[in-house]
Amino acid sequence: MMKCPKCNSEQIQFVSETTSKGFSNKSAATGCFCFGLPGLLFGFCNSGKKETKEFWICNNWGLKFQKSEVEEKERKIESYKSIISSATTEELKDIEGHITKAKINLDKADSDFMRQREKELTNNEKIIGAKKSRKILLILGIVGMLVSSIFFFYEDLTFLGFILFSLSLWDILSYKKSEERFIQKFGTKEFFELKEKKEKAVQSFKRLEQISRAKEELQTLTFNEK
Repeated sequence: MMKCPKCNSEQIQFVSETTSKGFSNKSAATGCFCFGLPGLLFGFCNSGKKETKEFWICNNWGLKFQKSEVEEKERKIESYKSIISSATTEELKDIEGHITKAKINLDKADSDFMRQREKELTNNEKIIGAKKSRKILLILGIVGMLVSSIFFFYEDLTFLGFILFSLSLWDILSYKKSEERFIQKFGTKEFFELKEKKEKAVQSFKRLEQISRAKEELQTLTFNEK
């Protein structure tokens, strides 16, 4: 049964409107741009062509809507119901309370993770060694960029200068990302455990927020259903 997507009323009526297309300013402007003044004739393309629109009107609101709008609303309702069905009875009873607890757990997990990350960067010997080697490469990259600028003044060495400049630039730009790669490669078991714990806390928090939003949206969409 077709219902109004705004108030869910069944007091609606079907309307079919047929209109004829007239001169199109948009087509004329496009034609004029492409072919000059003769292109204005493009404005008469499809002129007189009839177009039929079918829609419904709500007798309560006077709202005009099409079948696609009703189908979109039904799709959203089913989607929100599916999200809500993933929640436990306890979560649904006090979703805001669970969100608050999840946010506290997330903040703690993030704090523990960042603390361990800093510890890895300052105490992990493998990471410290890798960072020192990377700094040497950074210095070489800067020197290489300076040398490459000299090569550009010599025609025979221009291509070599370009290659050296590109490699040096890549080396400098990738320096900031190297720290994270070293942690991923040489990090301790404790670091990865805390990282996993943080990721789970993030997922839990986002899931509860999604359920809360789904409840609110579902109530808005079905507020007038009986």
